[in-house]
Order: sequence, then C-alpha cells, then structure tokens
Amino acid sequence: MKKNILGAAGLLTAGLLAGGAMSIGAANAADTTAAVSVAASTDSTTTAPSDLGTPPAGAPDIFSPTSVRPDEKNVTGTDKTKLETAALAEVPAATVIRAETDADGGATYEVHLKRADGTVVTVEFDANFKVTGTHEGFAKH
Repeated sequence: MKKNILGAAGLLTAGLLAGGAMSIGAANAADTTAAVSVAASTDSTTTAPSDLGTPPAGAPDIFSPTSVRPDEKNVTGTDKTKLETAALAEVPAATVIRAETDADGGATYEVHLKRADGTVVTVEFDANFKVTGTHEGFAKH
C-alpha cells in the first residue's frame, strides 16, 4: 500500500513539474514582440524579461512599439529619429521599444529602451529634444 501511495505521489510530482515547464515555455514564447532599433542592429525581436511575465488578458502589452497609455501619443518622423538617436547615445547597446509623448508632466517626450540584460530604462526629454533624465523601468516609482 505504501509503495502505491509513494508511486502515485511521484507521478503527480513529475506531472506537475512537466506541466509547469510547459507553462513557462509557452509564457516565454508569448512574450516575444517586435521592437524598433535605430542602431545598425539586425536583431528586430526582443523577449520580455521573464520577471515581468505575460500581461493578463485585455491588458496592454508594455513591450509594444506603440503607446499603451491613452493619454500619450507615439512620436513619428524626424522627431522620432532624433529622440531614438539621443536615447541610444544615453543608453548604448540598448534596443528602442518606443518613443512617445510623456503625460506624467516630468518631460515632453520619453523613449523606452530595453538593455541586453532585459531591464528597461526610460530616457526623458524636453521640448527641444534635450535629455532631462533617465529612470529604471517604464514609469517613475
């Protein structure tokens, strides 16, 4: 009887581990999104850091190249190029996620970047495209 219980417990544990590994693999695959890079990089895809996980159903994709807040707008054209170039000079070897207006009142524009280690940094700009600051993550904490 003890052997049957231990055997069943072992099979249950193995099944849970296998199911968990499959869930993690599926979550990581779902996190892959396109990103914009002004640098001469040929890598146009990025993977969201695993500690951020997958957004819940209906939630905005924070790694989207388009603005996820309704009170902010994507920057386009030459202004976008200026912002992305300046942001990459501030945070070399990063990949641009998006350039947008800043509705938090601290800056006119912001560029969200992803470093090679998967962390996110935001570079803020004034109306004249001058860097006014940087902070870790998407939003000031």
